[in-house]
Amino acid sequence: MLFLAEFLSCVGVMIVDVAVGSFLMALIPDAVRARVMGAFRTLNHGFRPLGALVGGLLGTAIGLRPTLWIATGGAVFAVLWLLPSPLPWMRELPKREEESAPVP
Repeated sequence: MLFLAEFLSCVGVMIVDVAVGSFLMALIPDAVRARVMGAFRTLNHGFRPLGALVGGLLGTAIGLRPTLWIATGGAVFAVLWLLPSPLPWMRELPKREEESAPVP
């Protein structure tokens, strides 16, 4: 069960990374794209060490097996916020509105 949850979670992360990159490239103006991608990656990768720290603390406090079940449940339920979203069913990228003035 843990292997399946982790495998599907990793596949899902790859799919989401490709989709998010495509949406950001399509919607973010060229002048600010590097800043937006930098902020996105900082937040995305910055929370991973915090999750590892919380997992280690939780494993120490309640034990390895309950912590792994919590992690498995979290990986499975993390995708639920996408189900009501229109993003999984979009087949074309949205069009970006033309910029009226350059961003400094």
